[in-house]
Amino acid sequence: AMANASANAHAAGPERPPAEREAGPEARRVRSGEKGLYPALRLRDGWVRLVLIAPRQWWSLFEWMGSPEAFADPYWQHPFNRFANTDVLNPMFQEFYGSMSTTDASVESQRRGLVVTPMLTPSEVIVDEHLRSRRTFVDVEIAPGVIAPMTNGLFEFDGVRAGFSRRAPAIGQNDPLTLSPAAAAGAAAPSRPLEGVRVLDFGHGGVGVQGGRLLAEYGADVIKIESRNYLDFMRAMSGGEMTPSFASSSRSKRSFGVDLKHRDSVGLVKQLVARADVIIENNSTGTMATLGLGYEDLRAVNPGIVYVSSQLLGSRGTRAHWSGYGPSAQAYGGLSHLWRFADSDPVPNMQNHPDLLAGYLVAFGAIAGLRQRARTGCGVHCELAQVEVIVNLLGDLFLAEALAPGTVGPDGNDDQRGAPWGVFPCRGHENWCVICVRDDREWEGLVAAMGDPPWATDGRWSSARDRLAARDELGALVAAWTRSRSPDEVTAACQHHGVPSGPMRYPVELLTDPHFVSRDFPTPIEQPGAGSLIVDGSSFVASGMAPPTIGPAPALGEHTRVIARDLLGLDDDEIERLVVAGVLEVATGPTG
Repeated sequence: AMANASANAHAAGPERPPAEREAGPEARRVRSGEKGLYPALRLRDGWVRLVLIAPRQWWSLFEWMGSPEAFADPYWQHPFNRFANTDVLNPMFQEFYGSMSTTDASVESQRRGLVVTPMLTPSEVIVDEHLRSRRTFVDVEIAPGVIAPMTNGLFEFDGVRAGFSRRAPAIGQNDPLTLSPAAAAGAAAPSRPLEGVRVLDFGHGGVGVQGGRLLAEYGADVIKIESRNYLDFMRAMSGGEMTPSFASSSRSKRSFGVDLKHRDSVGLVKQLVARADVIIENNSTGTMATLGLGYEDLRAVNPGIVYVSSQLLGSRGTRAHWSGYGPSAQAYGGLSHLWRFADSDPVPNMQNHPDLLAGYLVAFGAIAGLRQRARTGCGVHCELAQVEVIVNLLGDLFLAEALAPGTVGPDGNDDQRGAPWGVFPCRGHENWCVICVRDDREWEGLVAAMGDPPWATDGRWSSARDRLAARDELGALVAAWTRSRSPDEVTAACQHHGVPSGPMRYPVELLTDPHFVSRDFPTPIEQPGAGSLIVDGSSFVASGMAPPTIGPAPALGEHTRVIARDLLGLDDDEIERLVVAGVLEVATGPTG
């Protein structure tokens, strides 16, 4: 088969929010800056990241702060209301936490069910007790006589790391790779590769549900297991049971409403497990086991089950019980410290990275588990710690810091790989482009793209070392050229001369970008409860593969009755009895 993948679309997809189809040309063309729900707080010995989403988290912090009367109204428990008042709340949070140490603040917050994590530096990440207890790093010989910490991979399968195996080879060390002849292609009709696979999705928020969504689009029957008694916060963020964000992350699935805390529910769920291939969950460590739905419980029901778990800091280690979200992983994994300019404080960005990237990896882990089952006949438990997604992405920087302590720090938009490098202003309000010059050949191309300005022929710019040494001055000179041109004009000139470059797109601009449109990336759906939306399409296509299934997300319990009949063998009277008893839940609208 031949696959055609777009790295650009793949990068845009996970972080692009769903857009309303009728959005105008200037809609959502606003950058959030430092205003957000996830503040960075300066404590006496460093920084922490605070993430308040669920009402129970708000009330826990409210009580800890002494129940201030001005914030006793239930109005404050809603995240949108808090977002509208961050100029009031964040200074209050800063005052409350400011005198604490990062360790004391994080430990006590986590004990109270609050999501606070320390913002570790690269040197702290390398020696962190929890990460060391998980073997996130392994000390290996990276070159003859040189021992240093190497990141140890993303996944564990049945407790065994799929990680470091050997150091990088020297040039010419190994024999040329010999590939086996490809099997002859058949003439079968195009199909989706996961047709016939059934997935039970116990995910909440971003990670698990994104993994389930990807499996659904490529043919799997993905059943979201959910309840109104513990509503997925992505459903509830606007006060109802459907939001554009939920529609994007849970599209193309079915919904089975069941109260997992009801004494009669677990047996029904285990009957579904017996007919499933994959389990996905990203609940807090220990939650599934407490419900009687841990891996060992479900393996006893279905020895072939592929069980994929993803927690913030993993299911084992000294801080495995800590909970959190994408911004928490950014902080603990060292990214928040690095994601800023050298002379600025940490920026509390609104991005939930790596939540949705981790979701892609959850789907990858499920597919790897299915391949292992095909070989061995046995199921497997695949685990992915979300913080280790960040750590492995930054592995080269952690290695550099270990070899030369104190050399790795915030670098803004610059990069040690070359200069000029970064984001440059263009004509118009908040228009930008990216230019990355890695070597002398690309520098010569940029000079040609700029029309050979006299200043660029100065011998002081002739070597990469000299350009790096004066990168601020050089960047200002390049910016003077880009400011008089649109992002697309800069990109066209640079690409014509072989210089890596691209326009900075706002999310709404992806809807009409010619390249994305030509690849059918903006995909319209009609979502009951949310209206007409445009969501991200597939980032790859392949010969012999049918297009992905991209449809609306289900109402909560929309498919409970049909699943109970078809998969559990229950008659209508028994289903109704279970609904009345509160064991099963159905949609409250016409689909119920």
